[in-house]
Amino acid sequence: MCWEIDYKFFAEQKKAHEARTKQEQRAGVIDRLLNEAHQQGDTPQVEDPQVKAIAPAK
Repeated sequence: MCWEIDYKFFAEQKKAHEARTKQEQRAGVIDRLLNEAHQQGDTPQVEDPQVKAIAPAK
């Protein structure tokens, strides 16, 4: 009878561990995707090219 209780306990622990592992993996994927999206949203600061005044042709 003791063996049955141990098996149930170990099965519950294994399920909980697997659930935590999956949750951590999902959180890691979500963080990575959010970081990529944030980096793509950043626009580089580019200075406008300087335009020299052009004299009209005569």
